[in-house]
Amino acid sequence: MSAHDSPIFPSKSSFESSYPEAFVGLEPSDPTERAYGALRASCDRQAIYPCNLLQRKQLKSTRERYRQYLDGEEKKLFNLDFEEIYFHDLDDGDKDYRTVMIRNSPSVRNHLQKGGGDPKSRFIFLQAETSRAPLNCSRDSFSHIMSYHQVPPTFIDFVSAFGATHYPTDYHMTGFDADDTLGIKDSNLINISTLGRSGREHRIQYLLRSVERDSNDDGSRRWNIRQAAVYHSFDFISGKALWINIKANGLLKERIIEATGDTAILDLGTQDDLQKSFAATLVIHLILLEWCDEDWRTCIRDCESKVRDILVKAQTSQVVQPPAFSATARRALGSQTARHTELSENEKQQTPMPLVWGRKIRSLVKSLSRYKYRVSQDSDLFGTADDDNYVQKRQFENLKNLDTFSFGELQHLHYMTEQLESYRLVMELNHQALRDIAERYQNLPSQRGFPKSLKEDCMEDILSFARRVERIRKNLEIRMTQIGRIFTETSYGQSQKMERIAYKTEKETISMHVITCVTLAFLPAMFAAVEFRQWVEINARTGVNGFGEDKKYVSGTQLENYWSPTTLCEIISTIDPPIAVSVDTIRQMYLRIFSILVFIGKLGNISLFSKPGINDSNLPLGTNHLLPEWRGCLDEFLIQQWQFCPWAFPRLESDERQLPARQILPLRYEAQLTREGWSSPAARIQVVNIDEDYCESIPREAVFKIYEGIDTRQLYSREANVYTRLRRFNEISITKCYGSFEYPETNKRIIVLEYTREGSLLEFFKKTPPDNPNDLELLWKRLLVLLDGLYTLHNPDKHDSRSLSGIHHDIQPANILVFREEGTSAYDVLFKLADFGLAEIVRTNGGEGVKVPIDNEGNRMYSAPEAYSNFKIMSEIRPHLNPVADLWSLGAVYSDFLAWSIGGDECRERYRVKRKDAIAKLSYVTEAGFDACFHDGRKILPAVKDFHTEVLKDKVGGDFISPCISKFILKYMMVEESMRLMAMQAKARAIYMIDKKSGPPLQRSITPEDIYPVRNRMSSYSGERKVPVWEVYEALKTKRNWTNFRRHQSQRSDAGMNLPGMQNARNQINRHGGRDQIMVIDDYESMREHRGNVVQTARVISYSVKVSDKDGMDLYFASDSCNPQKCQNSSDVEAKIRNKAPVIGWCDMKKCLKDVMDRVEANGMKPTGIYIFTDGIWDPAHNPEVDEVIHESIQLLIEKKAKPADLMFQFIQFGRDPQGSKRLKFLDDDCKRMHRGVEYDIVDTKHCDDHVPKIIIGSISKHNDDDD
Repeated sequence: MSAHDSPIFPSKSSFESSYPEAFVGLEPSDPTERAYGALRASCDRQAIYPCNLLQRKQLKSTRERYRQYLDGEEKKLFNLDFEEIYFHDLDDGDKDYRTVMIRNSPSVRNHLQKGGGDPKSRFIFLQAETSRAPLNCSRDSFSHIMSYHQVPPTFIDFVSAFGATHYPTDYHMTGFDADDTLGIKDSNLINISTLGRSGREHRIQYLLRSVERDSNDDGSRRWNIRQAAVYHSFDFISGKALWINIKANGLLKERIIEATGDTAILDLGTQDDLQKSFAATLVIHLILLEWCDEDWRTCIRDCESKVRDILVKAQTSQVVQPPAFSATARRALGSQTARHTELSENEKQQTPMPLVWGRKIRSLVKSLSRYKYRVSQDSDLFGTADDDNYVQKRQFENLKNLDTFSFGELQHLHYMTEQLESYRLVMELNHQALRDIAERYQNLPSQRGFPKSLKEDCMEDILSFARRVERIRKNLEIRMTQIGRIFTETSYGQSQKMERIAYKTEKETISMHVITCVTLAFLPAMFAAVEFRQWVEINARTGVNGFGEDKKYVSGTQLENYWSPTTLCEIISTIDPPIAVSVDTIRQMYLRIFSILVFIGKLGNISLFSKPGINDSNLPLGTNHLLPEWRGCLDEFLIQQWQFCPWAFPRLESDERQLPARQILPLRYEAQLTREGWSSPAARIQVVNIDEDYCESIPREAVFKIYEGIDTRQLYSREANVYTRLRRFNEISITKCYGSFEYPETNKRIIVLEYTREGSLLEFFKKTPPDNPNDLELLWKRLLVLLDGLYTLHNPDKHDSRSLSGIHHDIQPANILVFREEGTSAYDVLFKLADFGLAEIVRTNGGEGVKVPIDNEGNRMYSAPEAYSNFKIMSEIRPHLNPVADLWSLGAVYSDFLAWSIGGDECRERYRVKRKDAIAKLSYVTEAGFDACFHDGRKILPAVKDFHTEVLKDKVGGDFISPCISKFILKYMMVEESMRLMAMQAKARAIYMIDKKSGPPLQRSITPEDIYPVRNRMSSYSGERKVPVWEVYEALKTKRNWTNFRRHQSQRSDAGMNLPGMQNARNQINRHGGRDQIMVIDDYESMREHRGNVVQTARVISYSVKVSDKDGMDLYFASDSCNPQKCQNSSDVEAKIRNKAPVIGWCDMKKCLKDVMDRVEANGMKPTGIYIFTDGIWDPAHNPEVDEVIHESIQLLIEKKAKPADLMFQFIQFGRDPQGSKRLKFLDDDCKRMHRGVEYDIVDTKHCDDHVPKIIIGSISKHNDDDD
């Protein structure tokens, strides 16, 4: 079973249903006896194994699939005529093992079900006549053994590596799996005390491969790859151990029998000791694991010897091509009879030669065509004509040596290369399985429920075991290095032999044709693979996989840059037989598959993917995805694919995804965060830096909230589910989530969140409080936005007829994050709710205010009276709470904030102590340890009200808002549940109270101009004061009229419209009827320094023009102009631009505007305003061509008989690059056209520092356009 399978254990009813029908109603009343009876019934139905198992940890359809596999492969896997099963048992109280060989199924049944319970230790050995023959047992015996010991169906995956086959299969497969029942409640365990099974057990299974020596007919040594499958279980209470070993020969059986008979290795007298029994299992594992390393050294040495025997001939002489053959040599050659060299049938069937020949063969092909010219030109290779005798001697020696080299030897060398590659693959897979086994045992002691006695007495045994396994892994790494060195020598030798064969075939015409054809057939994959591998090695980046290992990967952008259309075309054109896949199709749909195939040298196999339509979107592939015709062809593909398939953090389908553990994340881990008061000890917070090639839907810097271990599954699922539901709302007062995923194999789960350097509200409390009423007003306005987040959480889906309702249940300062804004004030921040680990969302039949079941684990200090656990029993049940419990918690946070805002952190601490002292006087609460909560268990503490009164005496002059907030908290938030307001009711009441206290906006003494010094005000602009972007932006953030702050207001938003010229600009835009508004953002590297300014300017412009675009504005990024994004409001525009990372390279503005206009034309050329935010620094290759788009657009207007004002290009320049300014001025001044007396001037250019109304109006007003 997989480690990530949900543990589903049988209930009492399932035991009852396990009885045969004839015994229904006669079941034993004792639970243990019922369990034993259910096991017997399961064994009676062994014919349908694994569908008969009691522990149903897989879906019924999955178990049925395994049963059907056994049905279909029965003749292949099992011997129907011969059985030979060995049981090696140590019974309770005995000191010696007994070995029994059983030859039929009834005897197996009798041996298993004899009285007395399970033996203390049992080994079951299943063998076969050969490694490719059926197992020496019947299907009936096998199923009975598996049923009696309740072996999970996933062991069948490992058994499938055995059975009758004509050739070796599944070399790509080793495996590991483990699980335990340590964390399972006693009531859910299958406790069969009759047999000595407590149900509290650890189970592990694995498949390993190694080489074993054999002999050829001539007595020479031969090496074959062999496999062994192991299943082991250990009972943590009784200490009973079970081993099932499947291996064709008796090698491992003999070793284990020898070990169990040697007290120096296994002291059987200690088997009754739980700790010693557990330690003994580690010894047995080591016997099995050491097998997979022991013969590699001799095997590799034999291979190396054979390779060098062949290479010696290649090293005895070097092909030297003389300037001219002497007359004697020519006569000698002329007297020889030319012999034709042909390929045998076996030679014709050989697979392509190794990739590393690429460059040598490439030069060889060229040399064949020009050899006759080189013969006469190279005059210094052998000396002068005076050395004729020496030359003749060398010529005949070389020709004599060449006669010993044949295609057969060359192919034998190639066969050795393939054999070494299969060895390397086996060792690499074993290396991984060994690591999994060691990690499993190292992690066991940290599991909840692991016996304390084992943890205390066996840690040294576990550590020693891990060290021994690591030594085996290191040995395998050394062997793989040896193979790599032999590969290098082999490749060189093959190249040398190719030179000799080329020289020889110069005199043998038919042979020359053969080798030329073969070489040309193999050429593309050879040199392409060599050069591509070198490029990958140099340019690969480092990421992290699910095992926590640093792994190299190549991004999609890198591949696109490497594989230009020209390069692809050259490579594809050489594939034989030709493939019917276009270059464009490969670049768009198969580029990663193409790259992997080139990397492994099997480019011709791309048709295996293109024909069934398996493209890059299907990667990565698992063994279950392989089609039958792929078997044996793409084993290396499965191994190498990971470095080409990093996780891309997609915008869609990124919630609660399950990833393979080998999937690489394109990022690097930065600092681990520790937050004071943070309430999620089950998770750790890690800052990550994501590869910029994968930042399309996620910022470069983000946070991983990482849950590890089985016990954290529920917390992760709950929080990820809440974030998934809330993401659709784009609520600014909830911490953004960019997705969630898990690695089931390693029990690691991750939620991806936005990162803030400011930390939480707890860190914010360490700052000095504001002494300016304006800053206080700004802070309270931002804090009240948290009520929007609560409203969203409490009402996550109002469009469903059966509405959803949620609750946070853990609101406290540590779970409110602080985000810095762009303003000049140190208190210009946003507050966002975070940490939804205890949140709940349930489906209800009512609306907001219904009861929601929760786990009673929230922060006690800030919890509502109805939510805290005063007695132990209250912490063990799931009470139902009204979501307004969150309103109390937020009110408590507001109360804490009020104390800080007036007296700083010292005042906040005094407040805490005062509450604590008040609680200490309440005897019925003190023992519960509620430190300093805000209530007495029923209602608000009088000390809270007293402190509010006291602290307000110290408020700063002009602070009208603190008394309003204090009254609001005490009257509407921290009150009895029935009196408490819901989220939006509370917000509306707060706004009303503040507005009433402050008076109408025009009567307020504080204005936006008062916030900034006089020196910052702009001079008049054509008789009208110049309004810069920052002033409008601040007006949007600090709207003086709190009524505009309402979330659901009916009137049109008019913040900032009272500034000079703003309302007039909006009216001019509206005067031309409904208009589509398009924002185009130059997001290339040169704009990085202007990013903050672009965000503010785009927010201001989109806010001003949004009223004219009824179906939402379109946002284009120049780097991705084919995929516009719809934005309903200016906040959405701002958020999307903030989250978009700059792209390295040059902006192709011509292509971008062409894509925009294509869509405008497709939509019927409706009146459109296009605002382009750029510095004018564009791709030099297309600089003079941007005006073509303008002229084509004018022509479209003329053809559609539209007015010039129906289309506007407004370029907004950032920075003052001379070339950029010149370019934009050209577009403004020279891209015009007269048609029938009408001037089509649709382009305007303004700087981002210009008067905002003029930027908004653009070329719609000729006066505005000409006023520069």
